[in-house]
Amino acid sequence: MNRRARLFLSIATTTIVMLCSTAPASGATASPSAWQLDSYCRGCHTTLHNQWKTSMHAQAFEDEIYQKTLNLAVTDLGGPGNADAKALQVFCLSCHVPIGKLANDLPPTTASSATAISCDFCHTVSGTTGIGNASFINTPGDVKRGPYFDAISPAHDTTLSTLHTQAEFCGMCHDVYHPTNGIPLEQTYTEWKNGPYAAKNVQCQHCMMGEMRDTQAADSGPKRKVVFAHFFAGGNFIKGNKDEALKRLKSAATVKLVTDKGNAKPGDAVRIDVTVTNSGAGHKIPTGLTETRDMRLVIMAISATGEQTKVFEEKFGTVMEDAAGKHDGTVPVWRAVKIFSDNRLAPKETRVYNETFTIPKGAKASYRFAAALKYSPANQESTDAISMKRLPYTVMASAAQTIVLPGKLPVAPVKSTRSVPWFVWVGIAAVIVIFVAGSWMIRRKSEA
Repeated sequence: MNRRARLFLSIATTTIVMLCSTAPASGATASPSAWQLDSYCRGCHTTLHNQWKTSMHAQAFEDEIYQKTLNLAVTDLGGPGNADAKALQVFCLSCHVPIGKLANDLPPTTASSATAISCDFCHTVSGTTGIGNASFINTPGDVKRGPYFDAISPAHDTTLSTLHTQAEFCGMCHDVYHPTNGIPLEQTYTEWKNGPYAAKNVQCQHCMMGEMRDTQAADSGPKRKVVFAHFFAGGNFIKGNKDEALKRLKSAATVKLVTDKGNAKPGDAVRIDVTVTNSGAGHKIPTGLTETRDMRLVIMAISATGEQTKVFEEKFGTVMEDAAGKHDGTVPVWRAVKIFSDNRLAPKETRVYNETFTIPKGAKASYRFAAALKYSPANQESTDAISMKRLPYTVMASAAQTIVLPGKLPVAPVKSTRSVPWFVWVGIAAVIVIFVAGSWMIRRKSEA
């Protein structure tokens, strides 16, 4: 080894030792104040901060469903003093308030710890130990990590992080495995990894963040060809950014419906073919904690007079089973020992349904057949368990077709509902009075 090589090796070794001795190790406890509040970031990143503020990342801790469900789990496992309940609480909070986990401040007692998935948490992630169950490595401090090699900031140091551009960054929290028995409770990352989008190098960030063109990441920064938005929109159109969530939901699937006839008569059996395709989601639909989601296909027959008949319904999701073999859709994740069933749609998967409906006797004019793929962030069983009101549905995709029947519906006589304004009547009365008075005066004058 020549002198130059030995000198380079010596400098490199010294630098590595210095970095290792000054940077917090993975899992090391730091004060919550080691991370900046999001208000600090807002000063230079106004647009991205405003987007993040509306996201479920920003609201992951304060979300009412999450809070009430976690409280139910703690109570069900024996209360706050129970060791299993405490362990579960730390397990869940590790991804919902990761700074609290890193600072050993759980449940969180400071603003930094309680700021859910904050700006400074994500941009100080320096590595990963794997996939799932909060497997992030975080190095708080002045160096902020992101997707640009040429970012220069007057407020902090910057460095390029290719991890921030890869699905593995999301996979650190968006795969969740039961802390005691290891069964998968959420596999959004794995669903992507095993699907067609990963093979085409379409990362989670491309869809769940979205691209903004010819704009700035920082208010005073350079204009860039692509800046990733910070909506982090998923399927929660109740708590998160409603408009962005609905965009994602309505672009995730397609529904088609055809009947075997365009004309029919009462008593005829009409065949209804419906296809449902996961055409736009890079993961299964629904995803996340899927035993609590509510996605269902509903096929309806609707008469010309508005009478509706349900022809078919199927709910998509996972059903958990507990140690006693119970699998009725009410088993909570913390008591699950295995997945009893899973009928969700994989990326690009198409499922076909063939149903038959007999036109009732006496039906006239037409019958309309409609299929809708409906979604709600939480199902009835989940909201009942925490004494919450049922959440509404949105329609992800729909299709319909009308067939013609013989006979016309009787046309009801149309009663005019038009009313004459009062001032018109006053005007008419005034004209009559003036006419009568004028006639009387003319007659009197002629008599005189």
